[in-house]
Amino acid sequence: MVGVRGENLEDTSLGHLYCKNGGAHDLEINNVTMSNSVKTSINKEKAEDEDISSEIMKRRWVPSIFKSTSWECFQFAGHEIKITETTDCYGAYVWPSALVLCYYLEHSQNENNLIDKNVIEIGAGTGLVSIVAGLLGSHVVATDLPHLLGNLQFNISRNTKMRSKYQPQVRELSWGVDLENKFPRSACQFDYIMAADVVYSHPYLDELLMTFDHLCQDNTIILWTMRFRLDEDNDFVEKFQCIFDTEVIYDLPSLQIKLYKAKRKVLQTLTGNPSVAMETISTLEISAEDEEECEIQNQEEHSETESSDENEEILTDVKRPSDAVNRIWSPSIYSLVPKESYNFAGYEITIHQSIDHFGAITWPAAVELCHFLECNWNKFNLDDKKIIELGAGTGLASTFAVLLGAYVTSTDLPCAIGNLRSNLMRNTRWRSKHQPQVKELVWNVDLDKNFPQSVHHYDYILAADVVYHHNCLDDLMATFEYFCQPDSVILWANKLRFNSDCEFLEKFKAKFDTVMLANIPHAEVIIIKGTTKSQLMKNT
Repeated sequence: MVGVRGENLEDTSLGHLYCKNGGAHDLEINNVTMSNSVKTSINKEKAEDEDISSEIMKRRWVPSIFKSTSWECFQFAGHEIKITETTDCYGAYVWPSALVLCYYLEHSQNENNLIDKNVIEIGAGTGLVSIVAGLLGSHVVATDLPHLLGNLQFNISRNTKMRSKYQPQVRELSWGVDLENKFPRSACQFDYIMAADVVYSHPYLDELLMTFDHLCQDNTIILWTMRFRLDEDNDFVEKFQCIFDTEVIYDLPSLQIKLYKAKRKVLQTLTGNPSVAMETISTLEISAEDEEECEIQNQEEHSETESSDENEEILTDVKRPSDAVNRIWSPSIYSLVPKESYNFAGYEITIHQSIDHFGAITWPAAVELCHFLECNWNKFNLDDKKIIELGAGTGLASTFAVLLGAYVTSTDLPCAIGNLRSNLMRNTRWRSKHQPQVKELVWNVDLDKNFPQSVHHYDYILAADVVYHHNCLDDLMATFEYFCQPDSVILWANKLRFNSDCEFLEKFKAKFDTVMLANIPHAEVIIIKGTTKSQLMKNT
């Protein structure tokens, strides 16, 4: 088993260091030697983490010749796997956690023999994990939302036909919805539940937990990988551990990814009622609220309170297979970073993407916004105009604005700044009239301090695909209001995916005078022009 284990320090013989004058010197030497051994062990763990992380990421290959359809190649289970992606949604992209899970399946076949086992993957996305599980001999049911099933079915069929023992099935599964009707527990008994990067910033974490709980029976094993991005991720793990006995198999700090292996707790097994698990979570949440209220009351009654927190550091040791180097697939044309090429207004723009977070991908609205500016340059002349882009991501819109002659300030979160700056510099150096700036901007945080209105005035505020199912929409609206001065123009492009997107659009119309500039049905993208409401409208 490739897992997380504490490493025993070597039994170091110190007989040759014995000092006749007493044992004090012996003890000092012993302490120094043991300290060095601990440091050596930690360094070894760090090196092994870097090795295995590097080995996992080498399994993906991005072609250097790009077509309209984005695809990547992977090497797992002795097969070359070609995955077609889209940029329509998060589920149509191969995230790093899927690679970690595939790597584990490949190297733990003695412990997790998938031959003839029943496997279900939730949130299958592009289908990479389901494909590897199918190639390893299991009956696979790959599930996801309806709009992802076409691409998922295509990838699975192309990579498993005439290769796998059983042809995988593809089925629709909306978490927490009609589970007993679509997947009755009496008929759908799975040996393994697999999930990769299903926990991120969305409002469906409770439904995800309900789905885990429904599908997991007494002998079911859950294999789940996740990348830790937000505080809500830790909250979900705590709730998950209330229902399932959980073991950390991989802990890869360099990728910020953990792989969990879990089974239903004995308590839940004895009850024979899955709903007990969810009731347990509700009880724990209520208890936590009661404790918080009591703590507030105690702080009011007593001027001083004492509290202590104990932090336990767990050292992980992930063993790398000895034959890993020999099994790496080395294509003749190799690239570590996915990239795409665009052509606007006679300029070729090469955008490098990353798979760390949502902002590091070029989404459809950015492409449509660039196309709109290209076709309407006479109506929206950006030459020598001052522009700020919110949530710039990979920087495509900012890059094009710079090439059209604008002074551009491109902003995003700290985690996206590095790739954003790299793309801007690569595509604008020696080609642009003005050099763009890249600045960190957390929506509605320290705006007066970082962008004082007395100094920073912008003719245009650009935003592309900044509205999706996250919990920062009020802060985004406040940021729009802050930067939009009486003679400023907002150009906002967005793909409408959820009801919350439409609700934000209505709030945006209430705050600003708006004009629908474009409605692109094939991309499901709208482009809105927004300006400050007239004083008369504000008074009324």
